[in-house]
Amino acid sequence: MILSPWPLSGPATEKNRPAARVYLISLTRLAQEGCHARLLQQAKTLLAPSRQSKASAYRQDADQARSIVGGLLMAAILNVAADEDLRLGPSGKPELAHSGPAFNLTHSGDYVALAVSKRAVGIDIEKIRPLHPSLSAKYLTPQERALVESADEAAIEKVGQSADEVAGERGNENAREKIGESLVNGRGEQLLVALWTRKESLAKAEGGGLSLTSPLPSLGEIVSHKGRLWRLWSGLLTGAALSVAVEAEPRGAMAPDPPIVESFEPELRRWLQSALARARLSESQELACSQGLAGSSGLSGSPGFSGS
Repeated sequence: MILSPWPLSGPATEKNRPAARVYLISLTRLAQEGCHARLLQQAKTLLAPSRQSKASAYRQDADQARSIVGGLLMAAILNVAADEDLRLGPSGKPELAHSGPAFNLTHSGDYVALAVSKRAVGIDIEKIRPLHPSLSAKYLTPQERALVESADEAAIEKVGQSADEVAGERGNENAREKIGESLVNGRGEQLLVALWTRKESLAKAEGGGLSLTSPLPSLGEIVSHKGRLWRLWSGLLTGAALSVAVEAEPRGAMAPDPPIVESFEPELRRWLQSALARARLSESQELACSQGLAGSSGLSGSPGFSGS
């Protein structure tokens, strides 16, 4: 089943070839690890100036926390600590200024995640909640709308099927009654949010945006868009849907394993504590150095100095 819970695992090994690595942070679990709001505010000084400004611009504490944690993930995993470490690619998508992997960042609700891959990658997390009905009409293909309108367990399994397969199987005479039922039990919301994350992840991987005139495809493990092939994976977290899009491998190459999603809270806490300790030590050394220089220069320039 495509919309099964994402299996949270440890680091990749030599035995698997994941299409991407996903470093996942739950703000709730991060707080349980000891990374409380005050510590995150201290950690903001470790971020690139533009990320600090972006985080400070948010009015809500939760929005600030998500932005800070996103910056910390990029610092811990990709060594992004200054604005010059990043640049905008041809499509306007941020990329590493020097050679390195492709990456993409997302956050929603309790989650922040960073996807890293050797190939173009996009990731999206969305909290499962009612979405405006107009989204379905504007951004879903007819086949996708048919799935949402007849949302049941079988339909949720079909998210990974091709559009042609779904079109051949749909029977929609009782769609209106099924819509009401699916919204009551939440399956329609779950499916709609999952489809939305698949489209968002693909748009972010390409570096573009969602189109009203030509909805992005999202059905099938491999989709074609603008002459490029993409692999899509989706799964469920607690109260959220997560999708990852990775540019498909060249023809004839071995297919990759699904992305590895790693619960990264303990590692980020250890990295953060170490980074803050180094920063405090550096500040202490700079202070001691400046005081020493001031003291040595003050011996000859102090008004109270007299010598024989």
